[in-house]
Amino acid sequence: MTAIAWEERMSVGYPVIDAQHRKLVELIAQLEEIIRKGGGGNRFEPVLTELERYTAIHLHFEEELLKQKGYPDLDSHRVLHDFMRSQVAKIRKQATVGSPDAAELLGFLMLWLKGHIEAEDQLYAEFLKAAGVKEIPVVPVP
Repeated sequence: MTAIAWEERMSVGYPVIDAQHRKLVELIAQLEEIIRKGGGGNRFEPVLTELERYTAIHLHFEEELLKQKGYPDLDSHRVLHDFMRSQVAKIRKQATVGSPDAAELLGFLMLWLKGHIEAEDQLYAEFLKAAGVKEIPVVPVP
């Protein structure tokens, strides 16, 4: 069993964003499982690459959406995203499965992501709902 899993309370109420958040949770859970089982780099590296790629896509999507909708706390939200980007980059640099630093950073990232979705992302979801945003169009992810 992994330390992070999607929970309904993480939903922001917009299916496209919830799907992206689920994917991030899934990727982090996969990395955690590989580290926990002592899996080799051949399993770790592709998942880490996908986490880094998908994190960049999701954060860009979210920031552009909030910019278009005039979210007043976008700058502070972007700072939090920059922090997540830096943590993923640190994991990438210390990406040996046996590295205690990689496991520690991944654990921190799990807690950070869950906390970010349940707190910060809920704030922008409330803003979007109050602004009358009923749905967010799906943008294909490469």
